[in-house]
Amino acid sequence: MKTLKTSLPLLNAMVVFEAAARHGGLTLAAQELNIAQSAVSRHVANLERQLSVELFTRKGNRVAVTGAGNTLAEAIREGLGTIRQAVED
Repeated sequence: MKTLKTSLPLLNAMVVFEAAARHGGLTLAAQELNIAQSAVSRHVANLERQLSVELFTRKGNRVAVTGAGNTLAEAIREGLGTIRQAVED
């Protein structure tokens, strides 16, 4: 049986992915999060590998969020909103 730690992607990777999806790219996400663009790319690639799903399509230096990526990003936003609300209450 998988533990929570091994069955859920790292929260940090999900936060990074959500920022990249919201901005429609890695550069603005990196700027927002104050990390290197290569770090954003690694987080996204690791998340894709762990979930076995393509979250972005890539053509040269351009990326576009896939349908699965949009679905995941929205779920992450909702989850983070719930966590934020619980912490603020």
